[in-house]
Amino acid sequence: MRRRASSVVGGGLLVAAALAIALALVAGQVAKAPESKARTIVVTVPQGTAEQVARGERVEAIPARIAGRVGDTLRLVNEDDVAHMVGPFFVAPKQELSTPLTRAGIYNGSCTVTPDSDIQIVVRN
Repeated sequence: MRRRASSVVGGGLLVAAALAIALALVAGQVAKAPESKARTIVVTVPQGTAEQVARGERVEAIPARIAGRVGDTLRLVNEDDVAHMVGPFFVAPKQELSTPLTRAGIYNGSCTVTPDSDIQIVVRN
């Protein structure tokens, strides 16, 4: 009978240990912070933009301010036949550039597409 009592106790300890591990895993899942919802911000320079700018037309293809968060990706797509500057980024004709936004800050630069030739890229935490 002693043997049976010790196996019941040992089995009970095993079940208790398994239950404790399962509860710890579930608690860990509940306590996790929600995952960030990183996004890709796509900015496109349409075909013919450089011609419009050369004619003195006001082109509003790109906003003067682009806002994102750390972890987002900025994707610049140049569909034009001419290279363009968008802030600190040079995008060759018919090319695209993707860059992760890794540091919070306000980045001001020149832009060959915006009406005032300036652009601001704001990255928040």
